[in-house]
This record gives sequence, C-alpha cells and structure tokens, in this order.
Amino acid sequence: PDTVTTLFIQLILARTLPYMELVSKPNELPQDLTARIIEYVTGHFREPLSLEILSKKFGVSRYHLSRIFSDTIKVGFYRYINSMRITAARELLQNTNQDILGIGLDCGFENQQTFNRVFKEQTGMTPKEYRKTYAYPAIAGVELVSEYIHSIS
Repeated sequence: PDTVTTLFIQLILARTLPYMELVSKPNELPQDLTARIIEYVTGHFREPLSLEILSKKFGVSRYHLSRIFSDTIKVGFYRYINSMRITAARELLQNTNQDILGIGLDCGFENQQTFNRVFKEQTGMTPKEYRKTYAYPAIAGVELVSEYIHSIS
C-alpha cells in the first residue's frame, strides 16, 4: 500500500481500537503473538507501558517487540500507544469537565509536560486549546468559569 493508505489505516486504527474489545474464545488464547500484544496494549494503554514491560510479559526481546510494531503494525511502539492515549484524552476533553492534568494522567501520561508535548505533536494544539475549540458548550463554559475564578483569586 502507498503512504497515504498506510497513514489512513493507522488513523482509523488509532481512533477505533480504544473502543473495541478483543474477545477470545473460551478456553482458547490467541496464538498469534501480535494479536496478544495488541489485545494487551489496548486494555492497558492507560497504565505505564514500555518495551521492557511487554518484553517481560510476553517473554520476547524488546527488539522483537519493536519489530512487530514497525513491521506488522507499521508504526513505532510509543507512537502507537501515544495515539491511543491522545484519542482517549480528546474524548475526555470534549465530553467532560475533568481538569486537564487529571485527563493526561488518567490516559497514561506520566506528567503534564509530556501530555502537552505529545498532544500538540498529534493534534497541532494544546489540550487547553483543543477543549476550547471542540468541547460541548457547557463543558467549555465550565472551563472558562474555572479559569476566571483562578485569575481573580
């Protein structure tokens, strides 16, 4: 497939995987390592994840895991996980009035700086700008009132 097709497929996967549930048949675990890894990452992307953690979990080298992502999934490990995290964060920014730091932490980022950097890399705007632009009016209003209260305190 050409580059545009590959990027389109990655975008679709990044946006839909967090909403999907992989179900294995009773008494039958997925035999394909790639499927097992994707299933695990999809269910645990909000937790600390690294190639080292997955390496221990699945009993394969970090290099082998990295190759699975780059060769099979066609995207790097950290980019894949961060795409899932940002998709979840965008959903929360649009549909809740949860504070931005809490959203970043709940979506698996270790601190606000990393959350803001990755979010801006993937969306072209900060989480705060994203919320102001895309949140439902009632949620955006709560954020603006909160900012106003903090500014006069």
